[in-house]
Amino acid sequence: MSIFNSFRTLFLSIASFLILMMVGCGGEESTDGVNLRFAHFWSEPSQKELLQARIAEFEAQNPGIKVELIDMNWGNGKDKLFSMFNSGQAPDVIELGSDWVAQFASEGVLLDLTSMPGDSLGRFTKEFLTPGTWDHVVYARPWFVGTQAMYVNKGLLKEAGVEEGAFKTWDDVLNAGDQVSAKFKESSPPRFGFGAAVNDEHRVYKRILSLFWSNGGEVLDPSGTPHLNSPENIEALELYLTLARNGRFDQQRQIDQLFLKGDIAFWISGSWLMGQITKENPDLDYVVMPLPSFGEKPAYSFGGGEFLAIDSKTKQKEGARKLVSFLTSPDQALAFCKGLNSGYIPADLSVENDPFLQEGPQKGFTDQMKNSRFTPIHPKWLDIERILEEEIAHAVLGDKDATQALGDAQVRVSEELAGGK
Repeated sequence: MSIFNSFRTLFLSIASFLILMMVGCGGEESTDGVNLRFAHFWSEPSQKELLQARIAEFEAQNPGIKVELIDMNWGNGKDKLFSMFNSGQAPDVIELGSDWVAQFASEGVLLDLTSMPGDSLGRFTKEFLTPGTWDHVVYARPWFVGTQAMYVNKGLLKEAGVEEGAFKTWDDVLNAGDQVSAKFKESSPPRFGFGAAVNDEHRVYKRILSLFWSNGGEVLDPSGTPHLNSPENIEALELYLTLARNGRFDQQRQIDQLFLKGDIAFWISGSWLMGQITKENPDLDYVVMPLPSFGEKPAYSFGGGEFLAIDSKTKQKEGARKLVSFLTSPDQALAFCKGLNSGYIPADLSVENDPFLQEGPQKGFTDQMKNSRFTPIHPKWLDIERILEEEIAHAVLGDKDATQALGDAQVRVSEELAGGK
């Protein structure tokens, strides 16, 4: 045998041995040497630092796993994720907004997370699990949640001579707000009893749904049939129009700023405003409370949240499940929420009595979260949302009354769900 043939035989033997070794070490039974790609939306430096701390702790507890963070943004994140799935380059673990899960799950690109070893779904409420569920299968697990609540400017109410109260019903709020608007109508700059958002994509519908639900209305019935122009919804929209016309309507960002400056008495907003007030006007005399009700009906707010899903084609299923379980665990989710200090609440409510969640304005959001609902589950929800917001804008601007606006929304949504026919 020549020297060349001897080396060739030796090379093939070594190569065969290495291939057998790799095959023997493959599969999901071991997470040694696993590299996970995690697409997230916390790319702002201070936020990412908090996330990196959680990841570092996960890697310390799972020394065979390394996590690569992929920064995303809400502006183009959904389109980018779909492109990654279409090109076969999807991350192993994906953060999804609560109203995105149905669209991804209906495309068959997410892994079934109904059952995960050592991690029971029982630690989440049905309401929190619903946005991550499609066709009775859980495809995304809730990480942390948030809601909107009523901001009340106590100082402005006092200036207007309004007696301090619980403001439990919309009648209470309307009466007090009208006094503020009348008192400061001629002031410069003017000050208002209420604020109402309009022409603000992906934001207006959240306030409208809260009013629909609180008045006993729905957008879709359990079969997916739209009921936008129900009497309950029309009455709720009429209330919203009253808030807009007797107060100040603008985009959310502008009204947030007006409340922060002390020029709005009542305003429904999210926990981000609480953080802004702390930084920019810490002396503002305000309180956060659950939304008022329509008489004796229970008042619901809009809930949203961050969910964690796994690529159905990942080769690192065991490691990906471990990361999802770790991040959604109550202690880790609470640590992240504390670091953000922006009103978010762990989806695992076993930690709801932690002092951080029960003090100051934060308590208003913690209490409201118990009576919050999420976006209806439908793969065409974003189309429904767009139509609803467009018709609400027509109503606020006076082009249509509440009945016509929701009647037109009913027709347009029905056509959209029927395929445009």
